[in-house]
Amino acid sequence: MGKNNVDDAMRLYRKARLLAWLKKIKSFLLGGRAFLPNLRELKEQGKLQDWQYIGLREIPIRMIVGSEEPCREFNVEFLPYKLHNLDHWLDIAFAKLIGINIPPIELIRVPSGYFAQSGHYRISVLRVMGHKVIQAYVTSWEIL
Repeated sequence: MGKNNVDDAMRLYRKARLLAWLKKIKSFLLGGRAFLPNLRELKEQGKLQDWQYIGLREIPIRMIVGSEEPCREFNVEFLPYKLHNLDHWLDIAFAKLIGINIPPIELIRVPSGYFAQSGHYRISVLRVMGHKVIQAYVTSWEIL
């Protein structure tokens, strides 16, 4: 492992954590959501009518608006609050810094955007690095 890339990955993480906490304070003071919305909340408001596998797509990261399951590790922008597996986040950041492609994530598409089934850490790292899109296997849900 290159020492500079490891240091760069750690700097990215520290920057992301600082931004996450600043945004948490802002949402506390001004109102707003601090954590990722989850699909369970959306399902409780409506009824899942049908689903269809769409396939591998390139998805704008800004369109990923939540998580399938409740997730308290990231804020609404996938910035990390506290990670159960910091090493995993750093491994992904390091891989991207040295040019290794990461595998696609899995997303559920609903009318309001995309919800992550897998790949929360990959979304977080790519977003912090300024990437605009991510490869994802997409399933579309129709919710009434």
